[in-house]
Amino acid sequence: MRVNKNRLLLSAVSLVAILTYAFPMSNYIRFMIVALAALSALLYHVIRIKRISSFYVFTYTAFVTWAAMSYLWTLSAKGYREQIFNMAVAISINIFVATYSSAQEETFETMMRWVLPVMTIYLLESIMVGHFNSSGRFSASGAVNQFGISSSYIFLITIFLFKRKKLDRLHTWWIIGLMVVSGGLTLLSGSRKALINLALFLVLVLLFEYNDKNIFKKLRNILGIAIIVAIVLFLILKVDFLYRLIGNRFESLLSYYQGDVGEDLSALRRDNMKNDAFALFSRHPVLGIGLNAFKYTARYGTYAHSDLYELSCCLGAVGFILYYLPVVVLFIMAFNQWRRNLPNAILPLAITLSFLINEFSNISYIYGIIHIFLGLAAGMVFINQRDSAAVQKLSDAQPKKTYRLRLRFKRAR
Repeated sequence: MRVNKNRLLLSAVSLVAILTYAFPMSNYIRFMIVALAALSALLYHVIRIKRISSFYVFTYTAFVTWAAMSYLWTLSAKGYREQIFNMAVAISINIFVATYSSAQEETFETMMRWVLPVMTIYLLESIMVGHFNSSGRFSASGAVNQFGISSSYIFLITIFLFKRKKLDRLHTWWIIGLMVVSGGLTLLSGSRKALINLALFLVLVLLFEYNDKNIFKKLRNILGIAIIVAIVLFLILKVDFLYRLIGNRFESLLSYYQGDVGEDLSALRRDNMKNDAFALFSRHPVLGIGLNAFKYTARYGTYAHSDLYELSCCLGAVGFILYYLPVVVLFIMAFNQWRRNLPNAILPLAITLSFLINEFSNISYIYGIIHIFLGLAAGMVFINQRDSAAVQKLSDAQPKKTYRLRLRFKRAR
């Protein structure tokens, strides 16, 4: 008898939901158990149909599970439910985007058909609901740096698409419009991290394109990026509005790292946060102090301003490894694909590496917009992997030519 596995999974989740009422527990714990069972069933279905790497899904699921379990040993449960919900949503968005992007019928070109509208909707929404805060920095939410970094990712993706030169007129002007709007919003955010991310991304794309043997293309890329950087620096230093928005902040940061501590008190405060987070990690290296507990146990009343310190402090070495292992694996896969000159390997390679570098001074694990780009990079890597495997399989199926070596000997007289 053939068993319908989808119905079997649904029955298993229903059974778990019924069994939760057999034990005394709060409705919140009951909901978490049922949601975890439903998510596990969904992920099993995704893995079974082989639309995404099982390792990628498993590690992120294990990360969310570990973060939820940290409630059992947390030093402070304040804000735990909101944080676990935001994190679960962000990771789910990552998995969904990667799953949808790497579907069997998807290619890079068809992927862009929904990526462009999503980026357009995000930018339009940002313009409609955005506002300038008391510091004169523009943002569509309270997290100015996240908004700026997201806008910079859109700007860089549009540059990558524009360079492909395989677009019709409509899509070309569409991409140019997104490039102008996202670049302007990146500047208006006044985020040093966003501008550093933008410059870092451009440099990474330039370095990765050295795999191209065309020396004139390399020189053209170097000249193009130098011109872009020079224009941006000129605008920041010469336009009074941009200088007050971000130019003086860059100068104070530079002075801080040159030894003048009083020039940038925010950088000093963030360095102290990281030191305290590392001290807490040293006392709780394996389990951590619990999700979001640093905000309420340290003396600052906020997060550690770095995922590397925040996650290691709150979730220990286990949570730290589970969160970054999929990204490191993605980077290695993208790097190997780039070495084999596979198409579109540069963009996911640059996204994953810039993401890892930004984690030294950025918080991303609770922001879904950042995980959209990470999921997009994963989808592109899995598409390349799938197409490469298909080509290899087709090549192996071709009959191989065999050659016989004929030896002729002269008969001795």
